[in-house]
Amino acid sequence: MQTQYINELLNIPELHVSQILFVDHNELHIDATPVAHLQSRPICLSVQHVIKH
Repeated sequence: MQTQYINELLNIPELHVSQILFVDHNELHIDATPVAHLQSRPICLSVQHVIKH
């Protein structure tokens, strides 16, 4: 499945999914990167740098 359709299906505009790895029928790994370097925090709405894990 192309990542364009995965991004549309998940509908998380803050993230861009670049790869999905199916480990087995019970587990998958999603590789995603933030769209912007600054994003507002959900509760206080202050703008902060995105922390990548």
